Amino acid sequence: GVLDVADTVSVAQWAVANGLTEAGRMVVMGGSAGGFTALSAVASAPGLFAAAATAYPVTDLADLPVNSHRFEQHYTDLLVGSWPEAEERYLERSPRSWPDRFVGTPLLVLHGADDPVVSVQQSIAFVDGVRRAGGDWDEPGWVAWNERGAVSGADARGAAICDAV
Repeated sequence: GVLDVADTVSVAQWAVANGLTEAGRMVVMGGSAGGFTALSAVASAPGLFAAAATAYPVTDLADLPVNSHRFEQHYTDLLVGSWPEAEERYLERSPRSWPDRFVGTPLLVLHGADDPVVSVQQSIAFVDGVRRAGGDWDEPGWVAWNERGAVSGADARGAAICDAV
């Protein structure tokens, strides 16, 4: 994740330096680990991005080895370190750990209630943390949407949100 974030920020800075855009006029987007990258890029380069749009973002790396399904539980071992020995590193690298860095940056966080890979609780806790840090956030709605975008038993409003994405 660290190199992905650095690459994302570097490309955006290159685009600004080469006159392709201006700082504060780009939106960084991603889903799952890409959502982690998008949020981490916003936090590590204040003012570079105008906003972030994420779907089912990983906001708490420490949650993955504990609550993800068995095929994803060890995904972070090579990227972050063995759990729980590297717990401090997991916390340091998690967007949930620095909610104050998102205050003032518009964020879209989409996350389905039925996601078996990245628990919706990660997004709920992240949004709550940004709110407590002073972020202005509309009331979230969580729908029965899984990581592949399939809606299962969602109400009409939830289905419309998923269709818009």
